[in-house]
Amino acid sequence: MYDKVGVYYDASASAYQIMGVINNDKQLCELTNVLLSDDKRDIYSFFLERIKANCDSYVIKDKRESLEKLYNNHFQTNIDRKLIKAIVMPLIYGKTGQGFASNLKEFFAKENLYPKEIALIILASQIIKTLKNDPVFANVNLFMKALRAIGAFMFEFDDFSIKGYYNDSHIVYYKEEIERIRIYYKQKGNKYKSQAIFLSKPARDTFGCLIKSKTKSINAFVANYIHFIDASICHYVVDNFNNKRTFKMGTIHDCFFIKPTEIPILRDAYSNGLKWVYQIHMYNLLNWCYKICKYYDNKSCFDQELEEIKLVF
Repeated sequence: MYDKVGVYYDASASAYQIMGVINNDKQLCELTNVLLSDDKRDIYSFFLERIKANCDSYVIKDKRESLEKLYNNHFQTNIDRKLIKAIVMPLIYGKTGQGFASNLKEFFAKENLYPKEIALIILASQIIKTLKNDPVFANVNLFMKALRAIGAFMFEFDDFSIKGYYNDSHIVYYKEEIERIRIYYKQKGNKYKSQAIFLSKPARDTFGCLIKSKTKSINAFVANYIHFIDASICHYVVDNFNNKRTFKMGTIHDCFFIKPTEIPILRDAYSNGLKWVYQIHMYNLLNWCYKICKYYDNKSCFDQELEEIKLVF
C-alpha cells in the first residue's frame, strides 16, 4: 500500500509461513507466499473456497423455520475472506468453537440477525473440524502434536525453555482457584443486601508454594514457540537493515513501514529470516532431545550436533 510517506509491508500469515518452512511443506509455503506459485490465492482465499464448496453441510438450526432459512441463506451468500481469516489465523494457536462463535455472532449482527448461541457454537465447531481435517494442515497437525509431547516432557523436567539467537524464553504458568466472597451493602435506609463475588487467585500447596499448571504451561509452550520464532524473524529483518544502511523503519509485530525503494531489500531480508530461523528451530529440537536423553542417562548422543549448530549462530 503506497502513499506519500512510504509503504506498509505485512507478512502473509506468518505463523503458517513458519510452519511451512520448518516442516518443508511446499504447498503451505506456496499458499503463504514463501514460494512463488502460479496459484494467486493466499491461504485465506484458499480456505474460503473450501468452505463455500461445503456450505450446504453447515446448517444453523432454529425451531422457527423462516428464521432458520434466513440465517442459512445469509451465511451461504455472505461468507467472506474476513470471516475465514478470523478462524484460520488463530487456529494454529488453538482457537475454540466458542471463540469462533463470537466472530459468527458479529457476522450475523451486521444484518441484525441473532441466531441462538448454541446454534453458533455448533456451526463454529463444524467449520473448525473441517479445517483441522484438511490435508493442507496434515503436517501442521502432526508437528503441533509433537510439540505438545515435547512440552509434556519439559514440564516433567521442570525446564520449559525455548532457545534463540537473541534471548531464551522460559515458560511458567500456575494453577488458579476460585475464592467466593460476599459483600453487604445498604441503600437509602433499606435492609442490608448481599452479593456474592468470585475472585481468581493463585493456588498454593500445603507449604504455601505456587502450584504449576501442566495444561496452561503446555498450551502456552506451543503458542509461545511460534511467537518466539516470529519475533526472531522480525529481529533479524531489523538487524539486516541496520547493518546495511541507516534509515528510519517502523515495525508492528511482523509488519514493516519503509520507503517504497526498499521493498526488494525488505523481501530478501524477510525471506532470509525465514531460512535463518529454521536453524533456530533445529537447535531447539536437538536441545529438547538432548535433555530428554540426558534424563534417561544417554546425554552424549547430541553433543556434536549441538556444538555444530552453535557455530552457525
